[in-house]
Amino acid sequence: MVKSNSDTNHVDAQIIDMKRKARCETDKELAKFLGKKQSTISQWRRRNSIPESAKMRLEFRLVAS
Repeated sequence: MVKSNSDTNHVDAQIIDMKRKARCETDKELAKFLGKKQSTISQWRRRNSIPESAKMRLEFRLVAS
């Protein structure tokens, strides 16, 4: 499967939005905030997909903080 620029841009935009919400500047900071490894963020980009569980975890952590 070949990635289209729009797919890649969509995932990048979602990650940027997640960083903004979590007040993180780097993938490493976002990963730490979510309790994940930095390589997990890279995997999302390679797969062109962010798991719903990660999005829910972000929202949960934002409410809990």
